[in-house]
Amino acid sequence: MAYIQVYLDNTLLSEPPINWEDFEESIERDPDIRGLLPKYPTRLTFTGDGYDYLKQTFEDDGYCSVVDVTFNVSCDEDGSFVEYFKGKIFISTCTFNLSKCQVETEVSDNNYAATIYNNKNIKANFQAPLSKNGVTITAPPLIGIYPHDCTDGTYYTSYRYGYNILDAFEYLIAFMSDGQIDFISSYFSSFTDSGKLMVMRGRQLRLYDAGSYDVTISFQELFIELNKKFNISFAMELQTNGRWRMRIENEAYFYQTGIAFKKRYIQDLKQFFNGQLLYSQINVGSRITVDDPDNFCLPDIQSITFTEENYYLQSICNNDNELDLVSDFIIDSNVFQDILQNNNDDYDNDICLIQYTGATLESTQFDLIPTAAIYNELLLNYKVIERWNVGSAVAKYTSDGNDNIVVEKTDNVSVSPVVLTTPSGSGSFLPVLYQTEVIDANNNWTSQQRFTSPADGLYSFGSLFYVTVSTNPNNPSVIWNNTTGTQIVFNILLNVYDASNVLQNTYTMGYANFTDNKFQTGSGINRVRDLTWPTGYNVAGAANWIANNNTQVRLEGFAENVVMPTGYYAEVECYYSHTILGTGSITFTAGIGSRLYTTFILNGGGILKESDTEDYKVSNYLFDQPVTTNEWSALKSNMANQIAIGVDHNANINTWVQKVSRKLKDGMTKFELVSNKNNV
Repeated sequence: MAYIQVYLDNTLLSEPPINWEDFEESIERDPDIRGLLPKYPTRLTFTGDGYDYLKQTFEDDGYCSVVDVTFNVSCDEDGSFVEYFKGKIFISTCTFNLSKCQVETEVSDNNYAATIYNNKNIKANFQAPLSKNGVTITAPPLIGIYPHDCTDGTYYTSYRYGYNILDAFEYLIAFMSDGQIDFISSYFSSFTDSGKLMVMRGRQLRLYDAGSYDVTISFQELFIELNKKFNISFAMELQTNGRWRMRIENEAYFYQTGIAFKKRYIQDLKQFFNGQLLYSQINVGSRITVDDPDNFCLPDIQSITFTEENYYLQSICNNDNELDLVSDFIIDSNVFQDILQNNNDDYDNDICLIQYTGATLESTQFDLIPTAAIYNELLLNYKVIERWNVGSAVAKYTSDGNDNIVVEKTDNVSVSPVVLTTPSGSGSFLPVLYQTEVIDANNNWTSQQRFTSPADGLYSFGSLFYVTVSTNPNNPSVIWNNTTGTQIVFNILLNVYDASNVLQNTYTMGYANFTDNKFQTGSGINRVRDLTWPTGYNVAGAANWIANNNTQVRLEGFAENVVMPTGYYAEVECYYSHTILGTGSITFTAGIGSRLYTTFILNGGGILKESDTEDYKVSNYLFDQPVTTNEWSALKSNMANQIAIGVDHNANINTWVQKVSRKLKDGMTKFELVSNKNNV
């Protein structure tokens, strides 16, 4: 049992709240506000000098006054007390019982709930160096950039002024908190120089006058807009200088690998699945667009667009939830063109979100097609969908897809044997030869062993590749060693060239590191097949083996969202490199059954994004167990850390907080934890 001291401001009360034993502290991953935060659901009832203090505060300072509250706890009545909780009581939340001399009130933390939550929807003018309560803060710096003409890529000669999103967040947090809360974002700070983002008024983009420097938005508006495009979350953290700061990062940051504590031998452990995260479709794009490909730069190309689109998820889960990723800010390249070239004032009071390059202070261009220089590559629909793992394949079929291809190897074609007599070497099959066109209605696969783009668009490819490593099993001089010895690395690559045969991009579709007695998997989906080893060839200890003749590995992977203007083409390359221990000959063979196929094409749609069910955090676990003060402190110090759980001594289920609620009196805790399919 815990013992408690309660301070109001710096005054120690002679008696704690009468229901202090019911005081509960929660840590919750709130899906509505996208925050990982502590919460305090218990309303406490003060009597005696606690009642007197709060009543006097109201009479002296009014109902908008605030009182600091501190709980110190000890494990025994005569022991030393340590600080357990420090927060705020807002007099406006108090209910005074004048007959019984009791006051019932909420308590809140002294960071997010006290300063951010109730102010998050208040709009702030970025030119005002004052907080909501009139405290002097620093206004964000104006940044001028040169916008470009999308028809030819030339830049306008006058600056348009806006605010970098990092400066905007820092200002809005200071505005809400009277400068008491700081801000950090490693994620947005890591964007490349050409991937910086700013907000700007539509009127400023049109007229570039001093009267339109102002941007007036709320924290919630900016956060929601950027969350839709980048899948972000936030948490509050206490710095070493005693100040709180808000951390905004991509969602994955808040699922860390450190372990706060472990819970073993759990009785009545229940697993269920969060139906709110099982979607049937995704809506993406912008509500403000110009859809006129005949008169504007950005053509009507599925997925490479800002137009509002919906994609469905390939699953049989019984749900009808929709994920809304549609912007309210202006992000459409055609709208920017309408503002700049047509002087259209319809957008004057809208907020523009613009990608720019910091070194040159110019809007960043994306050359989708040779005749157009598009804005906002980072915000195109397919880029946005890439950032959201929804646990199922994202698809949209628009026709019979006659531009699809499936090509396959129907015989074994070997390269020259690689003789391992030098320390290292490398080589490749380029292009990989596929003898049979299984599907190619529109002749997009050519005799040159390449897929040629029939039109400007987005294409995705899948590859199934078999590699056979053949050696002489009777030659014990070819030794594979896991650390310093022989190894062979295979990479299955998709190389994309322009119509002038200049390499534009390379995508890794499969990878394997052949070493010791196994294949170590890398990028792509790799599966070991028919991997056998001869007996009697353990010539140099357990870590060293001779490769069996005709050892085969299957590599399967994808090159998703490949932008290919008309005439661009793609070839498959099998690149290999090796390091040598011993001598002997090894032959590489691209095996029968290897194939290349399209999964998404311009004229037929398809699977835009493959499913990633393994890491989709939709499994929830429920149980009750006590948590010590030290364990609770460890979790509070980094709420993104794991809690390892299990029904026996092996706490081998790795989970993260969804909602964890702990009673102060005895530490009894209700756990609702979240994990992925493989609990890693």
